[in-house]
Amino acid sequence: MALQTTFTGRNITIPDRFKEHVDSKSEKIAQLADKGQRLEIKVSSESSHRRADTTMTVELTVVGRGKVIRSEAQSDDKFAAFETAFNKLLERLRRARDRKKNRARSNGQHSPSVGE
Repeated sequence: MALQTTFTGRNITIPDRFKEHVDSKSEKIAQLADKGQRLEIKVSSESSHRRADTTMTVELTVVGRGKVIRSEAQSDDKFAAFETAFNKLLERLRRARDRKKNRARSNGQHSPSVGE
């Protein structure tokens, strides 16, 4: 099942190349997101008055029937920020899936003890 993906840019126009990059990675999120139906991507560009550079913030949110799972990362480059946030999101999705499996296993199903 493909995720519905929405892009929001704050102080930035999101280029097609970035959207294509996200779309190529979203299949992995769809596999791990149990009942994830929507992927929200927010890209913000903030200029610091103290420094000459601009910080890119990428927020990824998976919204479904279960819990909302979110990650965020900052970098000078939106692609680097996306990769960091993407990896954090995958880890959180894996953890949520594993917790759900463990809960299902302990609810009435036989779980082998150490001596078996």
